[in-house]
Amino acid sequence: MIVLPNIIIEKILSYLVSSKYLSFRYRASLASINKSAFELVKYLFTNSVTRSFGVIHQHMLSDMKIPNSEYHLLKSIQKIRMKEVSNENLLVTSQHFKNVHSIELDQKCDSILLLHLHLFPCLRDLRLVCGNGIYHKSRDYNSLLDLDAHGVAPPLMKLTLFIDIENVPLILVALKYVRKTLKYLDLTLSKLGYFQDTLEDSCIDLVRYFEEDIQKNRFEYLNIIRNSIPRLSIVSKEAYYNQLESLKIYRSRVFYQITKIDVDIIDFCNVLSVVDIHYEPSNEILNQFLLIPNHKPNLKKIKLTKRPHPPSTTTKVDIKWSTFIYVQTLNLKSDIESIRGMLEANYHCKSIRYLSLTTNTTDPHDFNLFHPNPIKEFNEFLHQNQTIEKLSILLDTDKSPIHIDELFIALSKQSTLRFLKIRDFSDHLMNIGAYKQLALSKSIEIISIKQSDTTYKVFTKIPNFSIVNVNNSLLHRHYMYGRDQINNFIENNRNPSIFSKLKASIIKKFK
Repeated sequence: MIVLPNIIIEKILSYLVSSKYLSFRYRASLASINKSAFELVKYLFTNSVTRSFGVIHQHMLSDMKIPNSEYHLLKSIQKIRMKEVSNENLLVTSQHFKNVHSIELDQKCDSILLLHLHLFPCLRDLRLVCGNGIYHKSRDYNSLLDLDAHGVAPPLMKLTLFIDIENVPLILVALKYVRKTLKYLDLTLSKLGYFQDTLEDSCIDLVRYFEEDIQKNRFEYLNIIRNSIPRLSIVSKEAYYNQLESLKIYRSRVFYQITKIDVDIIDFCNVLSVVDIHYEPSNEILNQFLLIPNHKPNLKKIKLTKRPHPPSTTTKVDIKWSTFIYVQTLNLKSDIESIRGMLEANYHCKSIRYLSLTTNTTDPHDFNLFHPNPIKEFNEFLHQNQTIEKLSILLDTDKSPIHIDELFIALSKQSTLRFLKIRDFSDHLMNIGAYKQLALSKSIEIISIKQSDTTYKVFTKIPNFSIVNVNNSLLHRHYMYGRDQINNFIENNRNPSIFSKLKASIIKKFK
């Protein structure tokens, strides 16, 4: 009998309950092990409400009424996601959402909700898109500064706003209200009409607030964007320098352009783990950035996006790639030549676990990495690399069938690949024969196929794999496949396997 510590059992249950590759029925069944397991699963379960239209009717609240039985998993609503919501309607019904941890409201949301955060005492994550002219430009915000009188501020850690620039005074009030807990701020300022060349007074107030009033080393992510042309950040270099010991995520300050300031901030940050960089092909500063990752052990994820339509007069600069030492996730959206160079430099890379490759053009039919000619460096990367576990690529399997067949054979022979994600831009039928090559793989467990042409209902049958999830929308069809051996292993639990022993161990531990 295997005997495991409680902390290991809890981590295993946490992994199983949160997995999107297991059925809801199976994940819920884990609560039936015994009462202790039930309490843990109940805590881990994400209970959410998603509505396309945001009017919360009384009958909807009745339908969501939480059963009194102690044996129901659904004990509270923790997440709300709605579009075109009425703030008054949400506030009136807020007593039903006392345990809400996350609120996401898109379109026509009234920004005044920022002044009623005390109604959601457990709120940790708030995302508001305030659009279509619903603004409070003439409100006297000075009378609202004493928000603490309403009660204890919620433990808000993450705030994402798309809001009119006239509402900056309201934003400053809300920021002061949650200043003790807020660690993540992503703010986009919009405006009816054109932005000025110089910063508006309200933007200057925001800049001053983050330079002078914010506690040092408070934020893990900080970005305030003016939604202008080009889109640019108004957060000053000084404000970022005040967060060097806490900043974990950084995005380039100017859309499609990396600057010397970006490189300096990234170089000086000691705990940075994620970097999102946009660049132009003529920008030599990118090569300065590429010297940094191998000196940053904490920097595990990099996203690089090249400007899709640079000026015709642009002089292209050769990108100087090197073998990554610490980077585990690389998302590269660039031209074919840059992708070739990166792959060739990382044949023997031992750190990359997740790789996403995309060619960035506005024509979806030019996304194919293997038409009209194959990328030999990609097949060589699959052959030599021994660490890649997750791969995401965009293809058009209806074109260049010989090259596509060769690609899928190479994918099936890769010995460490566990998760394969493919965006297929086929005009008509996908190359079903190519997908069947994946049945030869001994390592792949999950295959995700997103088909862009929704006029054809094509279920690609892949030997040794079964469809475990289908998600259709107006723009695509998304099929999720799981290896039959794993599905039977988990769902039926008929084999006297390690999982059976694990379940027995859990039952014994919780008795």
